[in-house]
Amino acid sequence: MLLVFCMILAVISFLIECRSLKKQKHKRDIVASGGFLLIGVILCVLHVCHLKVPSPMSIIEYVFRPVSNYVAGILS
Repeated sequence: MLLVFCMILAVISFLIECRSLKKQKHKRDIVASGGFLLIGVILCVLHVCHLKVPSPMSIIEYVFRPVSNYVAGILS
């Protein structure tokens, strides 16, 4: 039930925001806000389904750990 409420709230929010941005002809802002809203809805669904979402810090560590090891190897 909470999942359905989350989805309905997201659609209503997007329609209200989209209407005002469409009048001002801000197409890039519509795409950007829609993308952020989609990311937020996905995170909400994952949270409601009790799935573990990795923290952004672990993703940053995964990306930059090899670079850090390479630089440390050069400097030592």
